[in-house]
Amino acid sequence: MRNILSKAYKGIPLDVPLIMYAFFLVPKPKSVKREFPSVKPDLDNYIKALSDSANGIVWKDDSQVIQIHTAKLYGDTPGIVFGVDLFVTEDLHGLMPLLDHLAAHEGQGLGSAPSEGAFPAPGSDRTQ
Repeated sequence: MRNILSKAYKGIPLDVPLIMYAFFLVPKPKSVKREFPSVKPDLDNYIKALSDSANGIVWKDDSQVIQIHTAKLYGDTPGIVFGVDLFVTEDLHGLMPLLDHLAAHEGQGLGSAPSEGAFPAPGSDRTQ
């Protein structure tokens, strides 16, 4: 993967906070009926392999990636759609409801539930 990245990216390694976009396309076996590839290998393993491979090529270190948009999807041609963007303060606006919730429940750990109506369950018809 490092070889492919070094051929595709000709700039100097970035040294700023970054957003990573990575979409992993895997072949769909003809016998499979499921819509999404919810099988091994795990998405987080793909992310780790890609982010480690980009060290010293795309960015100085993958610790600079502070936001990730990713998915593992079926595709006609296996591969990776990869990109990076600079993280700017304005990017936080979409995260503000979550940050507000975390601040309000500081010290309660990750197991605390959001306040009623703050984050409707997926598939729910409730709106904010």
